[in-house]
Amino acid sequence: MKTLMTITICLITLGTAFSQTAESTPDLNLGPVPSLEYQKDMRSDLSTMWTATLLNMITADVLSLYIPEAVEEWEEFADGNEEQFMMGGAIMYQLPISMVYLSKVLPYKANRIANMTAAGLMIGAVIGGGSTEPHYLVCATAEVIMMSVIAWKAYKWESPDGSRNRTHNFDLNLNPARDTYGMTYTLNF
Repeated sequence: MKTLMTITICLITLGTAFSQTAESTPDLNLGPVPSLEYQKDMRSDLSTMWTATLLNMITADVLSLYIPEAVEEWEEFADGNEEQFMMGGAIMYQLPISMVYLSKVLPYKANRIANMTAAGLMIGAVIGGGSTEPHYLVCATAEVIMMSVIAWKAYKWESPDGSRNRTHNFDLNLNPARDTYGMTYTLNF
């Protein structure tokens, strides 16, 4: 009963504290975010998402070490080529590790292309090199979702100068005098 009273008193105290601060808080509706701030926010978001993805990848691999059958399967699969597989894994990890930093420093256009490309490659690596262990399925699902969000956010990222990112050009060429007809379509990133 004492615990319940203590929790109730704490909640009432917190409620009154929040209601007092809410009344004294100024209106923070500052309007649209300036382009430069939006760019920094997007870079920070992408870098943070790469960090979360990388932590999920590490967690999946560390948890796999605690499954005795997985270690035996690994030794049987590697068949004396452990060093080469470990080097391949280290190279694979360099992509998300480098994207944590590159998402912050690359210029706009290179940043978009690098994030979309790296996310696509890593989604393929996670799905292709996966396991059917339950812990791996949970981590891999989170990784694929996070990298899909990274690719989508990078694709939708608007240009800092206000111009449109993706231009779609569709032309229909009809020139009866020269008997030339045709259609062209281009998509520029």
